[in-house]
Amino acid sequence: MSSYLQRGLVWHPPVLRVVSHLMKPGRVFVDVGAHIGLLSITAAKAAGPTGRVISFEPDPVNREVLTRNARINGVDLDIRDCAIGGQEGAATLFTSEENRAIHSIVPEPRLHPSRMVPVSTLEQQLSDLDRIDILKLDVQGAEPEIIASIGDFLFRFERAPFVIMEVNPRGWVQRDPGMRGLRAFAQRYRYDVHILVSSEGANLVPPPVHWSTFAALCNDFIHHGQGVDDLDIVLWPPARNERPGNERPGNGPTADG
Repeated sequence: MSSYLQRGLVWHPPVLRVVSHLMKPGRVFVDVGAHIGLLSITAAKAAGPTGRVISFEPDPVNREVLTRNARINGVDLDIRDCAIGGQEGAATLFTSEENRAIHSIVPEPRLHPSRMVPVSTLEQQLSDLDRIDILKLDVQGAEPEIIASIGDFLFRFERAPFVIMEVNPRGWVQRDPGMRGLRAFAQRYRYDVHILVSSEGANLVPPPVHWSTFAALCNDFIHHGQGVDDLDIVLWPPARNERPGNERPGNGPTADG
């Protein structure tokens, strides 16, 4: 990821674009799986001194670079060293030497056990907040447990947050058969589902898709996907009329590491 930033490019450009559009002064951004800070820093620059960005990154090497990047960019991040899951405790962090963006507390063949890390819940970590405007989840397979655990917690806020997350259909259905938990969560808040399409530049957010269309696309990924494992999606609360137009994101963060 850092090599993309150093070359002036962006990683997951549609996700960066949506964050750039939605973050405004005073808003609260929660970044679960912050890695080295592309989205956290982008959000913090837009939120300004009246906003807040809370970044969760359990890997100490990534967290050190994240802290350094925040300092280089002159932004204040609330950086926390725990992983987020469905319940509190501890878990093995599985890591990759080739790609530090895919570390996970969910084991898979391409990752190797490295260390034990604390695991907390969003409810425990964010109990002091009176609002969350954007929740971003990119935790390499632990998303189903988080989604299953946050419904009651988020329901106490006056306005539901935008939820931006990476979905790996193959891995998701192993932990949430039929994606029933995700569907129930989306229906509870009447979320629209938008699928973000990657390209070389910033993208529009496509129109929302019906759940059956999303499920069919996930099924295609599971059975016919070739070289593509993940979908980036936005769960969009219908009460928030903030659909992005054609504008491109502003200056992105400077990278270290």
